[in-house]
Amino acid sequence: MKTIPIIILVVFAWACSSTEYIDWGNEGERIVVSGQWCDKDTTHRLYVSIVDKTGIRRLDEAQVSVTINGESVPSVFIPYDGRTQPEWRSSCFSFDRVFSSDDETTIHVRYNDLSASAVIHCPTKPDIVSYDTLHISEQRILVNLKLRDLPSVKNYYRMTLYSNDPSDGDGKKLRPTNLDISLDPALGGGSQGEANTALMDFTGQPNSFALFDDTLFQDKEYTLHLAYEPEK
Repeated sequence: MKTIPIIILVVFAWACSSTEYIDWGNEGERIVVSGQWCDKDTTHRLYVSIVDKTGIRRLDEAQVSVTINGESVPSVFIPYDGRTQPEWRSSCFSFDRVFSSDDETTIHVRYNDLSASAVIHCPTKPDIVSYDTLHISEQRILVNLKLRDLPSVKNYYRMTLYSNDPSDGDGKKLRPTNLDISLDPALGGGSQGEANTALMDFTGQPNSFALFDDTLFQDKEYTLHLAYEPEK
């Protein structure tokens, strides 16, 4: 029996960009804070480390403060157990929130006399104008997805494809599905190098996370050309 996936194409837009230069000096420690959040999730994880010239290590003793639109949101430390938290060199904290467009989140982390902070705005979602699929064989399906770029700002996107899990009889469970981005210039495929995106210049690696920016279509509509192989 063959199962045709239910496809969900998720596009993330980051509505602003900035460059921060860190003056490391000759010695000392620094706090590093990182996280990747999705507005479809209700629980979000924040990773905290301390780093110096000898390397990076966990910072379980950090004091973490999360404020969203001026309202304090409780954060919870998640102990490392080697399974649910593979980022073993970072300490994990979580907080609950259903994000809305333009939410302003402020993160403060303190440890002894060290501190780090960041302010993040939840981006507005781009408009999905249309999409269609073409079965060119039983093993390969093409997807054309047209989106409308958010105007007047530099935007960064990530493309993710999910399909229904064949092991789930109800068809409600989803899992990530391999996405072929080799056809599209904006994602580094197609006419290789035409996109000349900041992300490609920065990573210099194959675009395994399907990241792209709006260099080719700023303030316009653009059709992404993608492909995938359906589950059997």
